[in-house]
Amino acid sequence: MQAPSLATRLVLWQSLMSDLPCQKVDHTTLLTTFPLAPAEMRRLRVAFLQELAGRGRRASIGDRKALELARAVIRDDFDGLARRVTLGFVWDDLRLPAEAHAKLRQISSFAAHRGRATELLGEQFKLSYGRSVSALFKGPPGTGKTMAASVLARELEAELYQVDLSQVVSKYIGETEKNLGRLFAEARRRNAVLLFDEADSLFSKRTAVSSSNDRHANAVVNFLLQQLEAFDGVLLMTTNNAAAMDPAFMRRIRFHIEFPAPDADSRLELWRALSPPALFAAHSDEFEKLAEDFELSGGHIKNALLLAASSAVAEQGSITMKHVRGACINELRQQGHLVRDEA
Repeated sequence: MQAPSLATRLVLWQSLMSDLPCQKVDHTTLLTTFPLAPAEMRRLRVAFLQELAGRGRRASIGDRKALELARAVIRDDFDGLARRVTLGFVWDDLRLPAEAHAKLRQISSFAAHRGRATELLGEQFKLSYGRSVSALFKGPPGTGKTMAASVLARELEAELYQVDLSQVVSKYIGETEKNLGRLFAEARRRNAVLLFDEADSLFSKRTAVSSSNDRHANAVVNFLLQQLEAFDGVLLMTTNNAAAMDPAFMRRIRFHIEFPAPDADSRLELWRALSPPALFAAHSDEFEKLAEDFELSGGHIKNALLLAASSAVAEQGSITMKHVRGACINELRQQGHLVRDEA
């Protein structure tokens, strides 16, 4: 059954809201952002009434509050295919090279203004496909890729859903495509940002068909390409193995951002930013040596500090540099590096 058009939904919505003080709400933007079904519109009317209750005769609802209430009344139908990510990070939390930071700002601006930008280009400039805001974050683990996705979603005032590939990918023919279709449809309905971590495992290169498994894998990649073309939302992907991804995907991704492993100077700044100020001030020379000796990313430095603090709590004492250095060695070993015990 075909969904009602925007014009049809606008007529129904305005008839439902005609007696409420919603003059400050851009109804077209609201229903474009959230393609509400009639039942959801009725729930949203109730939410408006509850919001206005007890606020006085001059109370009204603005755009931001309307979008917030609309998001709240839409039920989450991802059914385990993706989980909602708490948005706790802001721009100042990102420790990235200036170029990567500037590109993230560019993504945010593009996502926020693409509709008006298309209008500015005129009627001859029409996009029937390729309307998504797609970005690939490339770099080793712990360099801030997932954090950057969280910051972008927060800036766009959207929810961020991280795809659970273990629930999406099925051994049964056709089930993976069905799950992906539901995933993209629900993201569009909620106006949510989708995040595919370790995207190379799903967006991998197509292969020559030598078995039914190859045919099935290639069919999934072809279906994903179609979804990427049709999706008009924000799609973020992370990878530490971009070479494994299908070239057709790489061509269709609008933004590519490198998240490099930090050098010694950047690692020192990470230690300074993440460590307790008193600890860093008292041992700045030793932290400088840590930054030179241990090639750790921001995520690994966080892990090391947490382990050091846990050891200090277990000993009922304060964090010492012995704790921190031991935690760094542990972190490198967990990455598969051979590290000798220190005397």
